[in-house]
This record gives sequence, C-alpha cells and structure tokens, in this order.
Amino acid sequence: MRMKPFATAIERAAGDRLAVVRLKNRYHGWNGEEQTPLVDARWALDQIRARYAGLPIALIGHSMGGRVATHLAGEPGVTTIVGLAPWVVEGDLRWGRPGLNVLLMHGVKDRTTDPQHTERLAEELRAQGADVTWRPIEGEIHGMLRHARMWHRDVADFVVASLLRPELTQ
Repeated sequence: MRMKPFATAIERAAGDRLAVVRLKNRYHGWNGEEQTPLVDARWALDQIRARYAGLPIALIGHSMGGRVATHLAGEPGVTTIVGLAPWVVEGDLRWGRPGLNVLLMHGVKDRTTDPQHTERLAEELRAQGADVTWRPIEGEIHGMLRHARMWHRDVADFVVASLLRPELTQ
C-alpha cells in the first residue's frame, strides 16, 4: 500500500506516455537464500519485457523493495532505479553502470534502515558509472510520511524524466 501513491503520482506526471505496474510479493520478508522478493520481481520483469519489448524500465522500491531494485539494476531493459529508504546490505552485488539513472532518498532520522548505508551505496554506484542522485531528507523517518507529497512528486518527476529521455524513446 505504501507504494500506491507513488504509482498514482507517476501516472499523473506521465499521462499516457508510461505504463505503471505494481507488484505485490507472494511472501513477506527476504526469506534467506530463497530471496523470494527477487524471484517475484524477476517474474514481473519477464512479463513486462514480453509486453513492452524494448522499452526502458524503472524499478522503484521502499525498504526491502529498494534492496530488490538495486539487485535487479543489471537486468536487461532496466535503465532507472529508485531506492526509498532502501535496505542496504554490505556484500550485496552492486550493478552500477553508465546509462543507469539512480535516485536514492532516505530520511536522516530513519532508525529502521540506515541512511549512511544508502549514502555509501550512492557512492559505490556512482564509482561504477551510474548517474546517481542522493537525497537525504531532513526530519524524515522510515515511513516517508512527514513530507509525503514531496517524496511522491520528486520520485514521479525523476522517473518520468529518466524514462522519457530522447535517447531512450527514439
């Protein structure tokens, strides 16, 4: 439910120029080596690539969903990732590369996931060639509720600008 307002904001900002798809995971949690959110997200990516072949894909996720997005940044067609207070785990693979647009936002008062880990992730992805925007949000905690409209607007603007770049739409 937390991601529904982001989907709505992107739909409004994009008009009929983008398709927005939301994924509801089958299970809660990362589930150790099974990594069930990655299984579900890869299935969804396969469906999206089949339906919208050749079009750029943005992945947007909060907390564990942000971890999923960073894991799948190297998947074919993925050109944009947005991590919102992402769960960053040392040792996870990083898929930064030229041509990848990344927005990482994190409330500086978050005690569920660590904004300093997110800042380090931004640095790592940037060092690998990704175009990274790092936005620490003053006064915000994990729930992204204090400045909700700003989160929704900024994510929508970033995703629309990233996916509708001329080099991706020609």
